[in-house]
Amino acid sequence: MLQSKVKIEGFTTLKSYTSSKGFASNKLKRKSVNDITSMLCQTHESRLKRYFGRFRAIVKDKHIKSSTAKKIILKIENGNLRWAFESWRKNTEKVVFAQELNETGPITEQVFEARRTIRNLKGFMRSENYTQEEVTAKVKECEDWNEHAMSKLVKRLKVPRKDRQVSRCFDHWVMWLKVKRLMRHQLNFCNAQVTPV
Repeated sequence: MLQSKVKIEGFTTLKSYTSSKGFASNKLKRKSVNDITSMLCQTHESRLKRYFGRFRAIVKDKHIKSSTAKKIILKIENGNLRWAFESWRKNTEKVVFAQELNETGPITEQVFEARRTIRNLKGFMRSENYTQEEVTAKVKECEDWNEHAMSKLVKRLKVPRKDRQVSRCFDHWVMWLKVKRLMRHQLNFCNAQVTPV
């Protein structure tokens, strides 16, 4: 009786030990699997972070460069637009000022007289069988010469007072050139008068 009881207890102990060993083994296996899975996930996540971090840095750098270039282009465009409006304003002011000066200023009579003279000269050229293209070209040539002379005068007036000696020297040089040409013309004329044909 005692022997059978000991056998039953030994069998029960062996069975419990076997089941507990299997449970512990399964628990260790699950823990190992979880640890390996965690390590793999961490490694994968770190690699993904490095890759996406590098990609993010490249994209950010490109974005910064594109935004900087865009700002520069916008500044240039704004500067060009501002310059265009400023040029338009200055030209408009000049045109309006010239129109007011010619129509209501102190030289209105001279302007009207000059316009009438130009109109009469155009009619005279047409009566002398000049074509319309020749008349237009001659008028354009005279207008260009007047604009050149006016711009030259304005530039001379803008020269500082201390630097006007150069312009005075140039004026004297031009004057002596005119005198030289006049003397040459007179000498050629006198020589032609005394030379028999």
